[in-house]
Amino acid sequence: MTINDNQYYIFIQNGNQKIPVTKEEFDSFYKETSVFRRRQMRQGLCSCPKRKWLYCDTDCENCRYRFDNYSTYSMDEAVPGADDDDEEMTKHDVISDGSPWFADVVADVDQMQILLNRIREIMPEAIQMGELRLKGQTDAVIAEALGIPRTTLLSRLKKLRKMLDAEVSDIL
Repeated sequence: MTINDNQYYIFIQNGNQKIPVTKEEFDSFYKETSVFRRRQMRQGLCSCPKRKWLYCDTDCENCRYRFDNYSTYSMDEAVPGADDDDEEMTKHDVISDGSPWFADVVADVDQMQILLNRIREIMPEAIQMGELRLKGQTDAVIAEALGIPRTTLLSRLKKLRKMLDAEVSDIL
């Protein structure tokens, strides 16, 4: 904080004292303090009003604006009820890693199998079309391989899509 004579001070709450510093020390201290205070505020640990920010010295344990009703948890903390095999599990062991659940993968495979079976019933050559498409072949090359005109190929695919939309739209 500055006083009338452009002298810079850092306020230490614990000792209730002002320490005279240079402008560079003042700027450096409050830059780091502001980063720390903002982080604490985002985490819901600090409620310091704006008019008191210059009094922040990052001594949160002794600050009157610190929230006491928060809990911090360690990822190494045991998970209650997870020790079925007498092997202690921690939060780190059970946190989701973002990969799909096994049941969802099985359901997707089942739905894909239903879809492929229905495509084989309606238009058996559609599987060959798909394989050629995966190899990077154009519509013209695929139509030539099937011995049909390109426009016929496209109209059959459009018809197949319309039929599948009507029957299994929840899968598509």
